[in-house]
Amino acid sequence: MKAVWFTVTWITAASLLTAQPPPKKDRPREDCGQAHRVLKRFLDLDGSTGRKWTPQLMSLITDTDNPGWDTQLVIERYHIEECQPTLKGYDITARYWILGMLTSAADTGLPIFEPGLALQPVRFEVVRTDDGFKVRDIGSLEPRVYPSTAIAELKKLTDRRSPASRQKAVQTATQLVRDTAARFQQSR
Repeated sequence: MKAVWFTVTWITAASLLTAQPPPKKDRPREDCGQAHRVLKRFLDLDGSTGRKWTPQLMSLITDTDNPGWDTQLVIERYHIEECQPTLKGYDITARYWILGMLTSAADTGLPIFEPGLALQPVRFEVVRTDDGFKVRDIGSLEPRVYPSTAIAELKKLTDRRSPASRQKAVQTATQLVRDTAARFQQSR
C-alpha cells in the first residue's frame, strides 16, 4: 500500500513540476493597434453623443440592445492604457477624469448635476469578430460624456413653454457643469 501511494504521489509531483502553461497566442502588434483604435472611436463617440444608438455606434460594439440610461458621467478627458492579450482579443483599460454625474431627481424627474471629481479606471474587452474588432458588453456602463455634450443634452430638456421649475433645474445643472469643468481646467 505504501509503495503504491509513494509511486502515485511521486508521479503527480513530477508531472506538476514539469507541466508548462499553455503557450500564449502571440498576436501581431498591429492587432493591438486596431483594437486600440476601435476603443478610441467608441470612447470619442460616447463622449460626443452620449451613446446615441446609431449605426456608427453599432459598428463598434457587440451589444444588440439599447438599455437606456438614466445617468451620464461627465468627463474632462480619458487616457487609454496598453493592450493586455486575452483568449478572445484584448483587455484595455481607459482612465477617465470624471467631473460629476448628470441624472434625474427620482421624485420630480428634473435634471440634476452632482459634481464629484474622480479618476476612474474602466476595463474594456475588445474582441475579434467576423466584422473586425468590437468593444464587448458596454450596455451596463453609463455613458461618459464631455461637458459640451451634457450641456447640449440639458438644453433639449426645456423650451420657453416648459414649466419654470424645469427651466430653473436645467439652468442650474448647466451652470454647475460649466463651473465644475472650469474649476478642473484651472487646477491643471
